[in-house]
Amino acid sequence: MTPLTQEQIEQQHLIINPASRRGRKPSLQFDPTKIFSCTLCSRKFKRQEHLKRHFRSLHTGEKPFTCHKCGKKFSRSDNLGQHIKTHG
Repeated sequence: MTPLTQEQIEQQHLIINPASRRGRKPSLQFDPTKIFSCTLCSRKFKRQEHLKRHFRSLHTGEKPFTCHKCGKKFSRSDNLGQHIKTHG
């Protein structure tokens, strides 16, 4: 049996771990000069979209994501996605 190349190993990893397809490499993505801080609670984030999600979830009470089956509202799309699964 021929050993796998590095490229083949990476492809197998992507098949098994689809979330890795985003192509993010933490050592290359994180820029320590870009820290985003919440103005209300001083919590810090590496990504601006995470700060926005935090602010909306905890400080504004905004819930822009609505279940089309029951009308329940959520501040995060991933929470709506989990909820929708409960409808079957």
